[in-house]
Amino acid sequence: MKRLVPFTLIGLLLFASIANSQIITSVIKANFGVDADLRANYFNGSATPVNDDWFNNGTPGSGGFVIDTTGAKVMMDQYILDPTLRKKSFIRGMNYPMYSVVNGKLLYDAVYIRDHYKNDSSAFLTSNKNGDSPAIWSAGTKPVLDKNDLNDVMVHVRRDGSGLTDSLWFFAGMSLHGNNGSRYFDFELYQTDIYYDKTDGKFHDYGPDAGHTAWQFDGSGNITKPGDIIFTAEFGTASLTLLQARIWVDKSALSITPTQFIWGGEFDGEGAAAQFGYASILPITAGSFYGGKQSDAGTWAGPFGFIDIDDVFNTDYGERHFMEIAVNMTKIGLDPYSILGIPGCGLPFKRVFAKTRSSTSFTSELKDFVGPYRIAAPPPVVADADLTLFCGPAQVASTLAVTNPLATSTYTWETIGGNIISSPATGPTIIFDKPGLYIVTQTLFNGCNPYSVDTIKVVKNAQRCMVLATEDISFDGKNLNEDVLLNWTSPDKDVLSFVVERSFDSRSFHTVAKVDAVAGKPVNDNYEVYDPIGSVNDNVIYYRLKINKTNSRVEFSKIISVNNNKAFAADFVISPNPAINQLQVAFKQNNYSQKTVRIYNSFGHEVYRTTLKNDSQKIDLKNMLPGIYFVNAQSGDGLLNVQKKLLITR
Repeated sequence: MKRLVPFTLIGLLLFASIANSQIITSVIKANFGVDADLRANYFNGSATPVNDDWFNNGTPGSGGFVIDTTGAKVMMDQYILDPTLRKKSFIRGMNYPMYSVVNGKLLYDAVYIRDHYKNDSSAFLTSNKNGDSPAIWSAGTKPVLDKNDLNDVMVHVRRDGSGLTDSLWFFAGMSLHGNNGSRYFDFELYQTDIYYDKTDGKFHDYGPDAGHTAWQFDGSGNITKPGDIIFTAEFGTASLTLLQARIWVDKSALSITPTQFIWGGEFDGEGAAAQFGYASILPITAGSFYGGKQSDAGTWAGPFGFIDIDDVFNTDYGERHFMEIAVNMTKIGLDPYSILGIPGCGLPFKRVFAKTRSSTSFTSELKDFVGPYRIAAPPPVVADADLTLFCGPAQVASTLAVTNPLATSTYTWETIGGNIISSPATGPTIIFDKPGLYIVTQTLFNGCNPYSVDTIKVVKNAQRCMVLATEDISFDGKNLNEDVLLNWTSPDKDVLSFVVERSFDSRSFHTVAKVDAVAGKPVNDNYEVYDPIGSVNDNVIYYRLKINKTNSRVEFSKIISVNNNKAFAADFVISPNPAINQLQVAFKQNNYSQKTVRIYNSFGHEVYRTTLKNDSQKIDLKNMLPGIYFVNAQSGDGLLNVQKKLLITR
């Protein structure tokens, strides 16, 4: 390592004071347990019914767990029955929606990754180092030493309160297959959407400054733009021995005195003459900002278990197999909101990347890795209307709503040419009554810069509009399983015929029956029609009457809806949605002889197809880019043909 800042005696005393702020005992920070134990409501070896943690092992209390455990029991049973499945990688997101407030704390996001092992397919192949540009990193399949071989990695970011001015904490944990000697690893946080492509063994979309994004300062030392961050850690046989923060900078920035932190004296880039590199930083004032612990023997390994070096599935970690760290990013000077104010409402990074190293040297060879994975990037706002077509001069009050609202987000509506009845025009739902363009803007927190925007166009189309009957038409429908019984009465004597029309979206109707009016039929006497729906798989069926009158006038009844009981049973569930890298498909009935699942992208192109033998199956989404998809399920007997929207986020 290259030490660029000479230390005076006063500087050494300051460094010693700050270094003592590294915590190696069990602590609870932002109500999250940092004790190398994964159980909520359990801290430092005993039940503590208040603290949050990675998972819940049944200990009662108000503490929450941050990682989604859907399907964990099924997965563990499969591990026991089929050892080959133990080498498969998977990912889980946060147990709560992003940006949720839980137990008074703002939770940005959490992610859990199970890595490949032994002959690892995500390992560094050559002598790659932290200071190198990701452009020259080379990765692929390679055996990894046990003490460098990742088993699982977990990351969580939250604030010590519900507001942006509360301290920002970064929590991370990892387990290694080996537990002997010292172990060295890094958590690197990127500004760009960097990703690893297994097909070519390369990293893409890295930053513009020698493969990273550099922090920028003005002449007074104020931060004008955040860049990449790395937290580097070392655990010895007894405890945490090193936890250090570094940021990617132009070497010339070291001559500036920052206002948020002080330089720590180390700088490492791609060789001695590097212009860009990772510089160590320290907080301006003393106080606890780092913490770390490693597991004791018999520590519960979470609902997904632990695979040891002998390929044995375990429910517990061995001594020193699991390590956990915590960093107060506000204290260290890396909190984007305290640095930048409103422009820093989000996190100071987009992706997290976990790596192991061969030795204590920051410039030692990189060995195994997990990621990079996107974190705390909720999907953009999506809005919909219960009515997108207006007819005639009279307007009907209708609803516009955000279909994926976040509790902490602010939604502001405006219109071009339309009319918003709601006052103020804010919130996930508003009322409107006029055609026009409606625009909703999402900010992640009140007062922040906009995060995303969606638009809905409500049109007036006379060709698809209709005149409602002026008389009181009593129109009703009843589901009889294989048929819908439709009946109505009409007080009007001037009716020539009734046309029964059916729709599956309440907008596009087609004729299913025609009934001539009976001359001399008593006023308000009943008419009825049976509509066969044995082959209909839509959950809701809409009906209306087209009324042809003797004066050539055409009128329409109100629209009624009838639930299709058979279709509700003939359905399937996709979870989670939004999804990241994996999707669970489950069917509500088990009597289909054959089920085919297809996934289409937003352009209508089929990107995935499989035939299911069971009523539940997991689908790997890692090769699909983030975006909107459609999952279609069909049965061989034609009783099932249902499509659902899927959102993939990373």
